[in-house]
Amino acid sequence: MLDAASKESVASRVLLRLVAAEQHRGKQHQVRSIIQMQARLAASAVRGLRPYRSYSFKCKPWPEESIYGVLKPLQQGKGARGVGGAHL
Repeated sequence: MLDAASKESVASRVLLRLVAAEQHRGKQHQVRSIIQMQARLAASAVRGLRPYRSYSFKCKPWPEESIYGVLKPLQQGKGARGVGGAHL
């Protein structure tokens, strides 16, 4: 399991990512809005109302100093069981 500080760090980064802006269909949207739009599109596709169009987020490299606070303990086996070489 992750220690309290690692949990807080991961949660903080996830929340920051959800409000980050990304390009989606020619416009800037928050990541959480893109997820919601894709979920609605998937639901419509399952109902047979329209075809599903997938979306891939562009991978942006994280600055090393921002991830090593979480990854180093994981890579050293101190933060979580079985995670080893975790990549975010």
